[in-house]
Amino acid sequence: FEQIWSGKLARLREAVIASVQRGIKHQDLLDIFQEERGFEAFFSLCITSYSLWFCVDSPYEMCTQLSSMALSIWGLANFLFDNLDLEFDMDSPPPSSGPDSKEDEQLLE
Repeated sequence: FEQIWSGKLARLREAVIASVQRGIKHQDLLDIFQEERGFEAFFSLCITSYSLWFCVDSPYEMCTQLSSMALSIWGLANFLFDNLDLEFDMDSPPPSSGPDSKEDEQLLE
């Protein structure tokens, strides 16, 4: 949904044309692919987990469903790692929430 709010989805056609002309993918196109990857992994895991009990009739089908769930978990973990851990800014100070914070001083007064 972030693509709709930021307008990247509306610029999809221009991003594809620019990517073809330059020979490398446009940043808007990469952002759309990144969001789609996380969306797909999450919902694939949800649907596969829900349908597990209804679709499995043999050990082979159970292995197939569990393999699909494992790949969805791997994809979701990879997406979360890329977006949460790698984008974490180590140089910014942590938010103060201890007894020395200004908010606590204001509450005590």
